[in-house]
Parts: sequence; C-alpha cells; structure tokens
Amino acid sequence: ILDYVKDVNLNIKKVSAKDQIAVIFAQGEIQGGEGNVNTIGEGSINRALKEARKNDKIKAVVLRVNSPGGSALTSDIIFVMKGVLEEFEPDYVCLHGDTSTTMAASVAAFYSGAKICHIEAGLRTHNKYSPFPEEMNRQITGRIADYHFAPTKLSKKNLILENIAEEAIIVT
Repeated sequence: ILDYVKDVNLNIKKVSAKDQIAVIFAQGEIQGGEGNVNTIGEGSINRALKEARKNDKIKAVVLRVNSPGGSALTSDIIFVMKGVLEEFEPDYVCLHGDTSTTMAASVAAFYSGAKICHIEAGLRTHNKYSPFPEEMNRQITGRIADYHFAPTKLSKKNLILENIAEEAIIVT
C-alpha cells in the first residue's frame, strides 16, 4: 500500500507504518510467463508475492485478481494459484466479487488450508443462469468461505438462509 500511495502521487510528505498490508492487483487473462498490461503472468505474480513475503513489515497480502475466467481457464487458475499458495502459505486469503477467478481462487485456497474471506458476499439472484456464470461463482465461493463480508442486510439474510453461521457474516 505504501508503494501505491507513493505511486499515485498524493503529495504525502512521510508515509510509514510498523505493520503493513501488501496489495497486489492483477487484471486480464491468466497466462504463463511475465504477462503485460492486458494479461496476468504467473511470473510477475509469483515475484510480487515473493517480494511481499521477504518484507518483515508486511503482515498480510491482498491479492486482487480481475480476470474473465471461463471453462478451461478455471482449472488453470486453480493450478497456478495452488503453486502460489503452497509457496506463500497464507493463513487467510481475501477474495472479492463473483468472477470465475474468485471462485477458482477460493477452491485453490480451500485446498491449501487457508481461511477464506469473501468480500461482497451474499449477493444472489437465485437463478444459476442469471447472471452467468457469476451467480454460480457467488454460490460456490460462499460455500467455501470461512468469513463473509456482505454489502447489505439482504446479502446477510441470503447467507443465513444458506445455513452460513451468523457469526461468520459481517455487514460492511
């Protein structure tokens, strides 16, 4: 976050913190290699995670992936994320939204043994085909998640109706 604050040029004279959170943002289709501004390369993501892990001030990492996902891509995401999670060994993985990437990363995080935090949890249409594939991605991620950050009271109600423990839901 501190690098981000410096990069966006907010004219802050001094930025310091004892404990920090690293935010790694990736956008585009996931592919092997380095990637570029329109694609996510496993090499660049792995390098960013390694750098965060080496920094003693960083106590948590938020990996924000915005990718279109899709049929074969889902298995690729699980495969790539499995390797990243095995190396990094996070206690918690925070996932946002209802993309196929979010769903696949939640599966990989579950396999790794990490606790899963789902941000924007509980949004439902109750029609698995609308929107497609987002509604099923929401439901799968919701079943796997340990902590649910719901944007509204209705979202919380949806989760409770799905037998999610109320103490695991936080309305943001």
